Amino acid sequence: SPGPDVLGTLSRWNQARPLAVSVLGTHSGLSTAVAAAFSAALREGGQDAELAYLGHWAWCQNVDNCDELLAKLFQAYQQDWAESSTEVNLANFERLQGELAQTLGRGQLPRLFGADVLLCTRPFLFCWLLRELWPHDRPQLPMLHYYSGPLLFD
Repeated sequence: SPGPDVLGTLSRWNQARPLAVSVLGTHSGLSTAVAAAFSAALREGGQDAELAYLGHWAWCQNVDNCDELLAKLFQAYQQDWAESSTEVNLANFERLQGELAQTLGRGQLPRLFGADVLLCTRPFLFCWLLRELWPHDRPQLPMLHYYSGPLLFD
């Protein structure tokens, strides 16, 4: 299924409280600009946003999440992917899938599950995995995508 209706969610939003936006990716420098632009567009429409950065292990100091759970999971997989053999990458990917499925299944990410909308940046693989491994007992959240590079690069 195509997932939740993002525009419908935003148009029905109760503007009495900020829209909770979880910004997902691995490179904070590539995510902060689009998150700021999205927040500015919401403000233009009279809606405040509260941002939570998840998964950003590269330059994590920019968004103060160096110890965040998804940042650690994504870093363990992605840190050496370009220098690794196909066999090592496949083993790392299988480990990431298992660890991410367990983490999502245990509900250990309150800022992810408590979001109203997800803003997912690169790499596309992690955005796809989140959608694929999302717990069946939780409603899917609307997910906007922004990629600042080729879809197949990472």
